[in-house]
Amino acid sequence: MIATCMALICCVTLANSPYSPSSSDLVVLKRLPIVSEGTEGTEDTVLEVVANPCKKEERRITTRLVKKGEVVVDAGEVVSEWVPGCEISRAEKEKGSDGVAGEPVREWERELEWEWEIGIENSHCSLMAQPVRLASDLMAVLLSMECGFEHVHRLHELIAPVDGKLVRVWDGRDGAGPSWSSVRVVPTVPMSGGIQQVLFTQGFMCECEQSADLFDVTRLQWHGEERKIKATPEPLFMAIHGTVSDVASGRALKSKISTDSKCRELEILVLKASDFPKLKPKGFVVAQLATTERVAKGLLEQAKGCHAPPDSYVKRAR
Repeated sequence: MIATCMALICCVTLANSPYSPSSSDLVVLKRLPIVSEGTEGTEDTVLEVVANPCKKEERRITTRLVKKGEVVVDAGEVVSEWVPGCEISRAEKEKGSDGVAGEPVREWERELEWEWEIGIENSHCSLMAQPVRLASDLMAVLLSMECGFEHVHRLHELIAPVDGKLVRVWDGRDGAGPSWSSVRVVPTVPMSGGIQQVLFTQGFMCECEQSADLFDVTRLQWHGEERKIKATPEPLFMAIHGTVSDVASGRALKSKISTDSKCRELEILVLKASDFPKLKPKGFVVAQLATTERVAKGLLEQAKGCHAPPDSYVKRAR
């Protein structure tokens, strides 16, 4: 733990320390060196994510650039209608893995590994901050927050130092209703020099008989000449178990496939066919999704071990 005090406000950087910050502490949650191409080991300028001292039972989360110990740029608070409370601690790492060995793992199935717990009950937020190398000379931080008590929602922000300023170059969040979202940092291609991109996944999963499910994956990539992030749809493959005329029939087929307890985690969706350009635009499909054909085939084999129709098949949907 490192602590420095200025103007009666204590700034605390926690590593694996058991120290519990007080409400008057400014807590540095993440510190990322801003290293340009061709330089190594310099920490003259760092990008910090901080939880500010508690005011009116709230802690504002901000990002800032610090050069040689001096704050040079402050980007302001993370955009959120939720502001966490004052309590703050490191999140406990859950034991376990991404799934049973040998199972196909889709990008959005990897749980976000929360680093901090801030506030309690209705004022509670979990937070994580991931470094992302958007270009050889541009390091960003990807912030994710999951806030709420009974109704939990997520938001994500990508913040980068661009032309001497901290810029929110992208943000995304859960939609309305029983929706969810996730992010994953991925390499551009092998031998890309460490440059990374972000996969952003959004879903809406409802067991109601009137509304179909929604699902989308987009890839976020930095375009240096335009100095901005561009989002492009990610390829999607489906293990399709049937095409039906209405949502209620789709729910019935899904229920049949998922009858056994071992089959209830298959994440079968009822989707509007017209949402996917490579499908016939009529009716609804009962399907599992993946971003590669290989993983989709693995999902199909799983479903065949349940009660999937014998004529289920894999098809590229986008």
